[in-house]
Amino acid sequence: MLTRLRSRVVDVAPGAAFIAALLLCLEIAANSEWVNRALLPPPSSWALVVWDLIASGQFIAPLTETLLRLAAGFAIGVAAGTGLGLVMGYWRPFHDFMEPLGELIPRHR
Repeated sequence: MLTRLRSRVVDVAPGAAFIAALLLCLEIAANSEWVNRALLPPPSSWALVVWDLIASGQFIAPLTETLLRLAAGFAIGVAAGTGLGLVMGYWRPFHDFMEPLGELIPRHR
Protein backbone atom coordinates (compact mmCIF):
# COMPACT_ATOMS: atom_id res chain seq x y z
CA MET A 1 0.00 0.00 0.00
CA LEU A 2 2.77 2.42 0.90
CA THR A 3 4.66 1.53 -2.28
CA ARG A 4 1.57 2.29 -4.37
CA LEU A 5 1.13 5.65 -2.61
CA ARG A 6 4.79 6.49 -3.12
CA SER A 7 4.51 5.55 -6.80
CA ARG A 8 1.45 7.77 -7.19
CA VAL A 9 3.23 10.70 -5.53
CA VAL A 10 6.22 10.25 -7.83
CA ASP A 11 3.87 10.24 -10.85
CA VAL A 12 2.01 13.39 -9.78
CA ALA A 13 4.96 15.40 -8.42
CA PRO A 14 6.33 16.79 -11.72
CA GLY A 15 2.93 18.10 -12.82
CA ALA A 16 2.21 19.61 -9.42
CA ALA A 17 5.66 21.21 -9.31
CA PHE A 18 5.11 22.72 -12.77
CA ILE A 19 1.75 24.21 -11.76
CA ALA A 20 3.24 25.59 -8.53
CA ALA A 21 6.17 27.11 -10.43
CA LEU A 22 3.83 28.65 -13.01
CA LEU A 23 1.65 30.19 -10.30
CA LEU A 24 4.72 31.52 -8.51
CA CYS A 25 6.03 33.09 -11.74
CA LEU A 26 2.64 34.69 -12.38
CA GLU A 27 2.56 36.06 -8.82
CA ILE A 28 6.05 37.52 -9.14
CA ALA A 29 5.33 39.00 -12.58
CA ALA A 30 2.11 40.66 -11.39
CA ASN A 31 3.57 42.00 -8.14
CA SER A 32 6.73 43.27 -9.86
CA GLU A 33 4.53 45.09 -12.39
CA TRP A 34 6.15 43.26 -15.32
CA VAL A 35 2.61 42.72 -16.55
CA ASN A 36 -0.47 44.88 -16.21
CA ARG A 37 -2.39 43.70 -13.12
CA ALA A 38 -5.66 44.56 -14.86
CA LEU A 39 -4.86 42.07 -17.61
CA LEU A 40 -3.21 39.41 -15.44
CA PRO A 41 -4.02 39.70 -11.74
CA PRO A 42 -1.84 37.73 -9.31
CA PRO A 43 -3.00 34.22 -8.38
CA SER A 44 -3.35 35.26 -4.75
CA SER A 45 -6.18 37.61 -5.74
CA TRP A 46 -7.80 34.82 -7.80
CA ALA A 47 -7.76 32.61 -4.72
CA LEU A 48 -9.49 35.28 -2.63
CA VAL A 49 -12.23 35.80 -5.22
CA VAL A 50 -12.80 32.06 -5.61
CA TRP A 51 -12.94 31.61 -1.85
CA ASP A 52 -15.46 34.45 -1.51
CA LEU A 53 -17.64 32.93 -4.25
CA ILE A 54 -17.57 29.52 -2.61
CA ALA A 55 -18.27 30.93 0.85
CA SER A 56 -21.18 33.07 -0.35
CA GLY A 57 -22.72 30.34 -2.53
CA GLN A 58 -22.96 32.65 -5.55
CA PHE A 59 -21.31 30.11 -7.85
CA ILE A 60 -24.03 27.46 -7.55
CA ALA A 61 -26.57 29.00 -9.98
CA PRO A 62 -24.04 29.70 -12.79
CA LEU A 63 -22.42 26.28 -12.27
CA THR A 64 -25.79 24.57 -12.51
CA GLU A 65 -26.66 26.49 -15.67
CA THR A 66 -23.31 25.61 -17.25
CA LEU A 67 -23.66 21.92 -16.41
CA LEU A 68 -27.21 21.84 -17.80
CA ARG A 69 -26.04 23.42 -21.05
CA LEU A 70 -23.18 20.91 -21.21
CA ALA A 71 -25.59 18.00 -20.70
CA ALA A 72 -28.01 19.38 -23.30
CA GLY A 73 -25.24 19.78 -25.87
CA PHE A 74 -23.99 16.27 -25.18
CA ALA A 75 -27.51 14.85 -25.54
CA ILE A 76 -28.03 16.70 -28.83
CA GLY A 77 -24.69 15.38 -30.13
CA VAL A 78 -25.49 11.81 -29.09
CA ALA A 79 -28.94 11.96 -30.68
CA ALA A 80 -27.59 13.43 -33.92
CA GLY A 81 -24.71 10.97 -34.13
CA THR A 82 -26.89 7.98 -33.36
CA GLY A 83 -29.51 9.08 -35.84
CA LEU A 84 -26.98 9.64 -38.61
CA GLY A 85 -25.30 6.33 -37.86
CA LEU A 86 -28.59 4.44 -38.05
CA VAL A 87 -29.56 6.10 -41.32
CA MET A 88 -26.08 5.44 -42.75
CA GLY A 89 -26.36 1.78 -41.78
CA TYR A 90 -29.85 1.38 -43.18
CA TRP A 91 -29.66 3.34 -46.43
CA ARG A 92 -26.59 2.74 -48.62
CA PRO A 93 -26.88 5.92 -50.78
CA PHE A 94 -26.80 8.08 -47.64
CA HIS A 95 -23.78 6.12 -46.40
CA ASP A 96 -21.99 6.71 -49.69
CA PHE A 97 -22.85 10.40 -49.46
CA MET A 98 -21.60 10.77 -45.85
CA GLU A 99 -18.55 8.47 -46.09
CA PRO A 100 -16.11 11.22 -47.23
CA LEU A 101 -17.07 13.25 -44.15
CA GLY A 102 -16.39 10.24 -41.96
CA GLU A 103 -12.97 9.82 -43.53
CA LEU A 104 -11.99 13.32 -42.36
CA ILE A 105 -12.23 12.23 -38.72
CA PRO A 106 -8.81 10.98 -37.56
CA ARG A 107 -8.65 7.48 -36.14
CA HIS A 108 -6.31 6.62 -33.29
CA ARG A 109 -4.46 3.40 -33.90
